Amino acid sequence: MKIGIISIHRNHNYGSALQEMALQRAIGQLAPNADVEIIDYYKPHEVFYSHEVSHSLYKPHDTTPRHFAEARERYKDEVDERFRLFESFYNEMKLSPRNYSHYSDLLNECPEYDIYMTGADQVWNTVEWWYDKAQFPYFLGFTTCQNKIAYGCGMYWRQAYKPYRLEFETLTLLKQYKRIMVREEVGAGILRKYLNQPVDVVVDPSLLLDANDYRPMCRKPSAKIEEPYIFAYYPVQHNRMVEHLEIIAKRLGKRIIFISSGIPVNSEYITTIVDAGPAQWLWLIANADAVVSSSFHAVAFSLIFNRPFVAMPKDERKRTLLKTVGLEDQLFDTTAGFAATDMDIAVDFTTADELLAKERQKSRDLLKDAIEFCGKGMAS
Repeated sequence: MKIGIISIHRNHNYGSALQEMALQRAIGQLAPNADVEIIDYYKPHEVFYSHEVSHSLYKPHDTTPRHFAEARERYKDEVDERFRLFESFYNEMKLSPRNYSHYSDLLNECPEYDIYMTGADQVWNTVEWWYDKAQFPYFLGFTTCQNKIAYGCGMYWRQAYKPYRLEFETLTLLKQYKRIMVREEVGAGILRKYLNQPVDVVVDPSLLLDANDYRPMCRKPSAKIEEPYIFAYYPVQHNRMVEHLEIIAKRLGKRIIFISSGIPVNSEYITTIVDAGPAQWLWLIANADAVVSSSFHAVAFSLIFNRPFVAMPKDERKRTLLKTVGLEDQLFDTTAGFAATDMDIAVDFTTADELLAKERQKSRDLLKDAIEFCGKGMAS
């Protein structure tokens, strides 16, 4: 049995890379006889342009501010190493024999699998990702195969108020799925309005594995790390963020190891690491004294490794996850909001671990059942 997974896996984003690796390995555990591949679909500009989800220093172009271009030259070796480490990490996955850079490529030379799966991240974010039919592949419109599964798909929460794209442009494709499992309850509620089938809420693929699965993947960064440290990860830098992080560092008496897509910041209190791939990012979370981040996946891995954390802002993805494990108090509106508190990052993971283990097992059971259900259809 061959299973092909399509997702936004190759945009040099830490969470995207790790969740796709996790989904592939989890399916391998649940269906040991299955041959599982990642369909290597991505738009080249998602990686090679200046792009907040990869790194703003990757390839400055004509509209890039001058100070970014100067920083690119200053940190060229570190940025190139970051790129190399991401590409090396992707090569550890089992990818489809060829890559696809346009929807028409998939239509003209459809990869052949027994089961097709849309796998996680914000693949059904029709508000932010709708351009040049780029999102259609994530609704599996390129294949007529009847065995289609969606696992952990993220949707943009404002679709609750603007569902027209879902209703008029993707509903026909969604009705072709045999099983649909999404990441947030609000997304499940939207889909249930339009589909005559159950829609389950499951954990993000990154949470299908536990700390024992991830520890062998961790790699210490090449930069000298002064321990203990606070790991701060912000995919996008915001105004005054650095100022608030320095307040946190001073108050807690620990240095901040910082990763962001913006221009590196190095000060008395902050050290920025540029040349980190997914394995190094994972190590930084696993070994941190605490984690401060705006990233959903930084929160997910803090839970996995039992690292005390605070997260912001209060978006639907983080809210759903932290409500599930009883740790909503770790969620703040802004970094400034947390910096204005007494900064207690202590977390008792006893109950959270029990709740997460329960949700992980439920999600693994649903995924296994979906695969077996499609397998029975093939046999008949």
